[in-house]
Amino acid sequence: MEWTRIILATLAGGIGATLTDWVFFGILFHDKNKAFPEVWRRPEGGKGETQAVVIATLLGFLTCFCFVFLCSRTAFIQWVRTWKMAVGLWLMIPVPILVSQHLWMKVHPLVTLTHALGWLAKLLVAAAVVAWLLI
Repeated sequence: MEWTRIILATLAGGIGATLTDWVFFGILFHDKNKAFPEVWRRPEGGKGETQAVVIATLLGFLTCFCFVFLCSRTAFIQWVRTWKMAVGLWLMIPVPILVSQHLWMKVHPLVTLTHALGWLAKLLVAAAVVAWLLI
């Protein structure tokens, strides 16, 4: 697989992941973050929030790059295979982490749900980009 297509897929997936993060983490049930304000470092914004947003955005691009690279190296570039890979990784990694955090930390259940759905959306965007750009 040529690197230009992998980088293009990473950029497209990263932009899509940024949009899904904005919807799921920033808009959907955002008011529920205030249910337990002591859990959040900056519940009302403030110093360091921009840096946190930039780092989280870069991590979204890293997630997409890793997904694209994994799919390209395993030849999982057809629609059904990439979607199965996305769902499998979602069930293996973010879902158990988020549920465990919910069990041990004071986080509103809808925040946990939106974060889990946001991760699924991010991975499905990456899967769609792989199937679209790497075939």
